[in-house]
Amino acid sequence: MEAATLIKALTALLLAGAGLYLLILRPWRLERLVRGRVPSVDGLFLLALVMGLASLHSGPPFEQVALRMVEYTELPETLMEVDLQIEAIEQWPQQVWSDLMARVGWDDPEPRLQPEPPEPGWVTETVLPSVLAVIETILRGFVYWGSLVLMAVCLAVRLAIGLVRSVRNKSGRANEQNLEAEVSRLEEKIAILETKLVD
Repeated sequence: MEAATLIKALTALLLAGAGLYLLILRPWRLERLVRGRVPSVDGLFLLALVMGLASLHSGPPFEQVALRMVEYTELPETLMEVDLQIEAIEQWPQQVWSDLMARVGWDDPEPRLQPEPPEPGWVTETVLPSVLAVIETILRGFVYWGSLVLMAVCLAVRLAIGLVRSVRNKSGRANEQNLEAEVSRLEEKIAILETKLVD
């Protein structure tokens, strides 16, 4: 599966979660939406959605974090040492030949210059970008799936809050109906007692 297709599929999954959340909120019923708002859960859901979309479509933060993580390890220095050893092995025959020619006197020894700072070799240029890409992918995956789990938790909490509110409303209505029935029964008794007193 190509990366672009995978990103589209994962974006569609996030947007489907957001659509489901909106269906639960029923934004077309504004009075219910305002009455049933839970700002902390709704804000957390929105934050999770933004984090999930950023993990798929934003580059620099994840690249920078991966680079900082690799810099805190000894990997760049180790790769540089490997490059220097490979360079020393490659230059060894020429160095031995130059030393031999200088001892025999056929060639003047080259003046020793101050060593230049080492440049990254092929090992560093091959391994380091791959490691950075793997770490960046792991970071993106962790943020994406974490945001998806957080969205699911917010959705479950929102459903639970809705159920608790509906149960309270129904029990409140049932109590009102019971109270009204009790009042009407008492009114009937009072009316019967009044008729008996009048007679």
